[in-house]
Amino acid sequence: MDLISDLLQISRARCVLSGGLSGSGAWAARSPAPGRIKIMGVVKGSFWFRLATEPADLAVAAGEVLVVDGGTSFELGSDLDKPPMHLRETDPIRPIHRDDDHICVTAHVELFETGDDFLRDAIPPVLHLRGEAREARIARWLLEELFDESTHIRAGRTAASAQLTQLLFVQVLRAWAAAADELPSGWVRAAADHRLSPALQLMHADLGRNWNISELAAACAMSRSSFADRFTKIAGVPPLTYLFRWRMRQAERALSHGSASITEIAAAYGYRSESAFSVAFKRWSGMAPSRFRQRDPATY
Repeated sequence: MDLISDLLQISRARCVLSGGLSGSGAWAARSPAPGRIKIMGVVKGSFWFRLATEPADLAVAAGEVLVVDGGTSFELGSDLDKPPMHLRETDPIRPIHRDDDHICVTAHVELFETGDDFLRDAIPPVLHLRGEAREARIARWLLEELFDESTHIRAGRTAASAQLTQLLFVQVLRAWAAAADELPSGWVRAAADHRLSPALQLMHADLGRNWNISELAAACAMSRSSFADRFTKIAGVPPLTYLFRWRMRQAERALSHGSASITEIAAAYGYRSESAFSVAFKRWSGMAPSRFRQRDPATY
């Protein structure tokens, strides 16, 4: 079971290097809520970061990475007491100067529209990959490579930057998932819970099976009531609601990209008839499967 990969596949997350910031001396910058997931990696020097909704500032050192969910404005710079310059997502890419004291590369995550809330709901307002984390060693190398790509015009620059940024995002998600016991209820915390893991593995291995609470509880060596209570507490939703959501996400993906008929998709995700699947899918998405499939192809 690899829920991070599942989530990135369902949301069709694609990372795009958008530029960076650099400066020397005392300076600050303010950004409105980006409206999309933002990645910021410090290549040189250090930064202070302040999220509008959080009480404490974060110190971010070279080789460390921040991911923000995009729903809140923020400030960053070497001295947040200085009057900030204002950034806009529509601004052209800002030049990075190699000789500056502080250098930060930035990227954003583009998502398939129906997968947006699944990823957004999973991550907190800000994730901080700290230097002592196991994943930080790889992140430091990726940041150096991204900086090199951003400051040189070479063949394949766009493709290389996208792949490097995607790997950087995965490193942050890995570090975050490793600390899932400290997170609020959600699917990531459930995936990290060793007592629930057998049930999750069963469901994800066969989303089309008609699973029941007794089977899932037995796999976890728990009673029905204890399993249902623990799952709901840790995952934030009951087991069969969790299963329904993953089925619907996979069905969206199959309808958008596959050639299987609606009847075949219905059977693959546990529905005995196309009509039963259509009712469930419309309740989930607000539209019938046929209409979902016929709409304009999703673009990034």
